[in-house]
Amino acid sequence: MQTRPVTPRRESATGGTRSAGVDTAASERRRGRPQGPTPPAPNARDASPAQPGRFSLRSWRVRNRLFLLVCFPLIIAIGVAATRVNTLYQDRSHYQHARFQAGTASQVELLLLTIQQEREDAAICLANAKDNGACTGADDNSFYAQYEDAVNATSQAALALTPIAESVAQDTSYSEQLRTAAAEALGRAQDLASIRDVVTKDSAVFTVTFNAYTSVIDDVIAVISATSAGTSDQSITQDNQTLQALNSMIESESIAEVITDQVNYVQGALSPELVQSDQVSLLQDAQASYQSAYQNFQATATPSLVQSFNSTVSGPLVSGASAGVSAALNVVENSTSGTTGNNNQAWVNNTSNLSDTLINEDLPGTIGDLRSVQALAITQMMNDSQNLLNSADSDLYLNIGIIIAALLLSFLGTLLVARSLTRPLGLLRAAALEIAATRLPEMVRRLRDADAATADANSRVEPIPISSSDEIGEVARSFDEVHQQAVRLASEQAMLRANVNSMFVNLSRRSQSLVQRQLRLIDELENSEQDPDQLASLFKLDHLATRMRRNGENLLVLAGEEPGRKWSQAVRLLDVLRAGASEVEQYERVALHDLPDTNVVGRVVNDLVHLVAELLENATSFSAPETKVTVTANTLNTGGVMLEIEDSGIGMTPEELDDANERLANPPVIDVAISRRMGLYVVGRLATRHGIQVRLRRSAGGGITALVLVPSSLLAGVEGEQVPATELSATGVRNLGALPRRGVLPSESLPTYGDPLASSLGGARTLADAPPSGLGSAGPSEFDSEPSGSEPGRRALGQTGSIPSARAGDAPCERQLDVRQPLPPFAVPRPAP
Repeated sequence: MQTRPVTPRRESATGGTRSAGVDTAASERRRGRPQGPTPPAPNARDASPAQPGRFSLRSWRVRNRLFLLVCFPLIIAIGVAATRVNTLYQDRSHYQHARFQAGTASQVELLLLTIQQEREDAAICLANAKDNGACTGADDNSFYAQYEDAVNATSQAALALTPIAESVAQDTSYSEQLRTAAAEALGRAQDLASIRDVVTKDSAVFTVTFNAYTSVIDDVIAVISATSAGTSDQSITQDNQTLQALNSMIESESIAEVITDQVNYVQGALSPELVQSDQVSLLQDAQASYQSAYQNFQATATPSLVQSFNSTVSGPLVSGASAGVSAALNVVENSTSGTTGNNNQAWVNNTSNLSDTLINEDLPGTIGDLRSVQALAITQMMNDSQNLLNSADSDLYLNIGIIIAALLLSFLGTLLVARSLTRPLGLLRAAALEIAATRLPEMVRRLRDADAATADANSRVEPIPISSSDEIGEVARSFDEVHQQAVRLASEQAMLRANVNSMFVNLSRRSQSLVQRQLRLIDELENSEQDPDQLASLFKLDHLATRMRRNGENLLVLAGEEPGRKWSQAVRLLDVLRAGASEVEQYERVALHDLPDTNVVGRVVNDLVHLVAELLENATSFSAPETKVTVTANTLNTGGVMLEIEDSGIGMTPEELDDANERLANPPVIDVAISRRMGLYVVGRLATRHGIQVRLRRSAGGGITALVLVPSSLLAGVEGEQVPATELSATGVRNLGALPRRGVLPSESLPTYGDPLASSLGGARTLADAPPSGLGSAGPSEFDSEPSGSEPGRRALGQTGSIPSARAGDAPCERQLDVRQPLPPFAVPRPAP
């Protein structure tokens, strides 16, 4: 059962089950045999390639690589698309600001109108102040209330625009020019309070007051001019320029109105000495500014707006205003040049041309017409900015939609292409793994267990379900070809094994026939020999022949054949074990004890005897010759019987035990190694054939114990009774003594095959014929014949003689198994082939 360095090693005739579970080199080292040459170290080029790193592209799955491949152009496309969307969004923001500014332009124009009106009322109030005093109501100045109303209107308009101007000044999305203009306008609006204090509290000079108001008005006009800054659209720029031209014309007419009012009221209240020379330049600048603004308007305004201007700003009022302004300019120029000679009467005569119509109708009417055209220009500016904003929104949303659609199409296209690659690859991978792990091993197993005709019929393989004509399909077809070649090779091997098995069977049958004839010849010689020494030699020769016959039967097991004839009746377990012990060379070292009175069904008797003989052969061959091999049996609660064959060797390593038990549970395919370690394979095959479980374990005191579980289905009449004490030695152990002669088996316990078994053995002989070798009498033998038939079968269970009791002086069994060790779990064996 195991290797022992304390005794000379010998291979058993069957190769031994112990050696099959041990590494060959390790076993030969323990046996002291020379080992073969050490294989050379593998070449560096034969070594497996280094595994790629975790983050190496070679470690990535194909799906991830495809995703990475698409990411680069996709990121570039997203970047370009984001730039385009950002540009469109900036344009939309500019148009949105233009729409907002156009919407607030009317409020700014209202503020501009109120400031201009306040300036005019301040000039009139100052012109009617006594002694060049301030504009107050203390001196019954009737124009003070009118000035106060203008101040209140300006304050309300400025209050409405202040939050908007503050928001624009702080919002960085607006142009720098517009934010600066808004901030300056806010500051100048606060300066109005100081200007009003000068008008109402101090002695104000007309020119200073006029310039202060005009400076504020210019800052407000600058805000309107800056609304188009930062916008690249030509239509908004032209609309803004048109609005600026109209504002300039209105401001020019407003200045002319202030000058004429001043001259008119000075006529009745003041002396010509108070007329300042600055008024001449102011009025001249106003006329020049009007002409320049009119030309700009004609150049930038749309045809429809020009037509509206021509139809609106015309008629007697406009003509009268133009003539009146020229007359006022003449009066002022004469006053400042001294042509009147500082004569009040002459002043009055010169100013008589400035009629009330000019002051009260012509100039205000002209300014009103200009404001009407200005309202049309603001409306046009709002419509244009709104149309541009709508167009920008459409472009932005359209581009976003196109970009999203393009990205989705790219993603879906990439997904489809990736799936067309990864899905066949996944099918190929799954099919390859299934073939490698399930289908191919199952096919090989079926082919291994099939005959030649069945193996050839089962050599067709199912192709991998990939029908594409690309590289993946070609790999699938190539793998199908490899699969087919592997199955074909397995089929050829199965047919080869079938042929080899047939040769084994033929050779074994022939060898058994010759051995059977040899045994019969030895029987005849034994029957006629009277010399004890010669008879003992014949017994040894008989025993060797029996072992040769068992080797022949091993070939039948290797070939998967079963014995041609089987027992038809149950046989006692004791007789089966004795028959197995009688087939080993050192049978006298085998001790049987604690055996239940159990019968084994006839169909399994031959194989169980063979199995027990192989285990006993190993136990005696691989243990010290002075030790005993103990065989015990125990009845289990499940109805089966547990046999324990224990020796006293040094045992096996855990790895060797695991390998040996695996071979017992799952006998491998026949190869060259099986021929050298036949015993383990034969035991496993025989056990698998009948559902018997065999397992090796370490004994408590050293050595190996073979556990054989015979299921209840293979037993007949299990009574659970122990062998009577009268059949045991004084120590309670049944010892197998020296080489016995065959006795006679009672006829009622023999299997029947049509002929008396005794006659098939060629007679029987009694124990009296045995040589005087110190054997005790064990009574008549229970086996002495074998089944008859054309095909030689196993000799009768008692073919080498009955098992006598212990010889005088034999030592008792070294280890009684009165207390049983628990049985380790058995693996469920595979069905017999």
